[in-house]
Amino acid sequence: MVVAPELFEPEHAKGCLTLMRNTLCGPLGMRTLDPADDRYRPYYHNSEDSEDFDTSKGRNYHQGPEWVWPMGYFLRACHRFETLTPLEIERVLRPHRDEIQQSAWAGLPELTNKNGETCWDSCFTQAWSASCLLDLFFDMNQEGQPRQV
Repeated sequence: MVVAPELFEPEHAKGCLTLMRNTLCGPLGMRTLDPADDRYRPYYHNSEDSEDFDTSKGRNYHQGPEWVWPMGYFLRACHRFETLTPLEIERVLRPHRDEIQQSAWAGLPELTNKNGETCWDSCFTQAWSASCLLDLFFDMNQEGQPRQV
């Protein structure tokens, strides 16, 4: 929606973004699968070696843990399609600010477990998690500037 917004009908985009916010948004990242899905497994433990096919050996890497970098694209789309105000975006980003301030690495993690719980098998600071939010800030800073076509 951010890369090619012209492909989306604004009302459909707004409906999709609202559904995403209600279903996929965690405190820091976006769930990689709808919690209503039977395969949803929100706790990633790469070292697990159990009989559970869905989680053993880290198979659920993309089936529930909350990835931080997609939050930047989501918020950029919300800004672009005006489904969140700048103040609402600021509220969504408060946990990110807190994480950066509290992190020994002064950064954002690759992913978290359910509801932002620490994932010990994740990278504790990931460049693309921060860079996607920097793209959001750039977009918001360009408000009022003439758009280049």
